[in-house]
Amino acid sequence: GGVLLLENTRFEAGETKNDPDLGKDLAKGIDIFVNDAFGTAHRAHASTVGVAEQVKGPRVAGLLMQRELRFLAGALAEPTRPLVAIVGGAKVSSKLSLLRTLLTRCDTIVIGGGMAGTFLAAEGLEVGDTLLDTELIPEARRILDEAGALGVRVVLPRDVVVAETL
Repeated sequence: GGVLLLENTRFEAGETKNDPDLGKDLAKGIDIFVNDAFGTAHRAHASTVGVAEQVKGPRVAGLLMQRELRFLAGALAEPTRPLVAIVGGAKVSSKLSLLRTLLTRCDTIVIGGGMAGTFLAAEGLEVGDTLLDTELIPEARRILDEAGALGVRVVLPRDVVVAETL
């Protein structure tokens, strides 16, 4: 038997688009798939979802991922107060259920990254050409309103950097 360790697959063409051919190529000869990359497990990439779909044998979380999940579960079940969550990224749509869950558990939620533009717009602020999901502005407003009703502080960026690309 042997072990195949995949690293830095983000540089492979088709990785971030979950290219089925790349997933098949990466899965060739693999009997058991162990994902130990907690930080990327939520992404539908060829090295995660694509390989897992191709492997016929067991597909499991590795020891590091299990440890991270145990820590996260414990931190959410019996948090040390104040509990602050920092949420970022470009897509608001992929974070909505997470934000709703955090509203019931956190004292403060810090929203940054590209998704902040949608929340700033929900506050009625002009955001220029920044990343913005106009369809989700009403949902962002609902989240902000619910946070206020629950006494959860939401922190949004107060300063911005203007750049050609993000």
